Amino acid sequence: MAFLSDREGAFWIAGFRGLSRIGSWRFLSFDTREGLAEDEVAALAEPAPGQRIAGHDGALSFLGPGRPETFRFGAVESSRPDRILGFAVDAHGTTWGAAQEGGLLEIRKDRRVLFHRPLAAGRAVAVDGRGRLWLAGWRELQVRIGSRFEPAGPRLEGGARPPNLRTLAPGRNGRLYLGTLAGLLWRDGLDAERLDPQRPWRSAYARSHDANDVYAVLDDPAGPVWVGTGAGLHVLEGDELVPAQAGHRLGRPVYFLRQDRAGRLWAGTDDGVFVSSASGFRQLTTRHGLAGRETNRGAFLVDHRSDVWIGTDQGLSVYRERYDLGPAASPLVEIRSLEPLGSGSRPPPRSTYSPTSARSSSTPCRSRSRARRRSCAVTGSTASTKSGRAPRRSPSPACATRICPQAATASASRPGGTRAGPGARRR
Repeated sequence: MAFLSDREGAFWIAGFRGLSRIGSWRFLSFDTREGLAEDEVAALAEPAPGQRIAGHDGALSFLGPGRPETFRFGAVESSRPDRILGFAVDAHGTTWGAAQEGGLLEIRKDRRVLFHRPLAAGRAVAVDGRGRLWLAGWRELQVRIGSRFEPAGPRLEGGARPPNLRTLAPGRNGRLYLGTLAGLLWRDGLDAERLDPQRPWRSAYARSHDANDVYAVLDDPAGPVWVGTGAGLHVLEGDELVPAQAGHRLGRPVYFLRQDRAGRLWAGTDDGVFVSSASGFRQLTTRHGLAGRETNRGAFLVDHRSDVWIGTDQGLSVYRERYDLGPAASPLVEIRSLEPLGSGSRPPPRSTYSPTSARSSSTPCRSRSRARRRSCAVTGSTASTKSGRAPRRSPSPACATRICPQAATASASRPGGTRAGPGARRR
């Protein structure tokens, strides 16, 4: 094998199977070849520094020092895989996972896995500011108080039946957001010592069907409430979901919304991730080293070193900002050919008109004006006409002299000479 680091900072590896180029070290990716249980990663958590858990369809991957360890709890060939849709870590370091068909997983520090069935299916899981564990099912919500689970709504005004639930997100000032397939719900009062399960929920809706399909909610401490929907990025304004404006406009489905330790907003989509900056969003996708294009709503993690982990449909990637440096130098430019007439143009045919034949012709100069114009068209110019008006294009001096010396002399004797037209300037 042979190795080379070029002037742009790229790393080249030559082997028996060909040549590989590593353009950047910003992303480090993992899949089943590195020991994951499955390529697709649906959820991520870090219960302790350096100890990470990845959730898949019916399986878990434990990532730490050494090769990953796996744990399977669902049939590999199942027609309805028991996907882990999200994780939440409590104050004791226990990781709770919402299993699509299995309810609730309890993953302890020693990697023992216990199963609970407070609900038949788990759609989302979250831990609020007082350490209470919340579990969302298809249409109902439960909260763990002490060692038991109790129903917690959602109770809508007027007794309306709640829509299908999808995601949970604790917010500021004791608020809990609940994303559904038909709008956004939220309630207050989670900061109270005693929880009132009968407290009514408020709601907000968008003007389009896809925008009411809520995947993610982020209550920004320094900004608005961001809402990721099937129609893109929205913000909560009163009781309405409106599209984000200016540099935060995103028109594609947004599956997760999180912030890193620098306060930047990360939006996971069906084509990579978008990271906020002072000038707007920056997109990072497979072209930049991300393992896959499509992200999952529970698969985002900022670890203890501030590295960002992203789960995709094709593997797990970790973004390391310290290596996102860009090229070390600009590429070298080499001009191999020039085409003055532009690509696809054919060069004009050479003129067969000779000065000798022009001088020996007995045809008067005025009667040769048509031939003069036709010959000068070879050089892209038109000689002055007998009316004395300025020509549309400046004739080539050699051409004008070759065809009609009198015309060239007359043109040069007028005040201002020959005026170059726009066509001549363009050349």
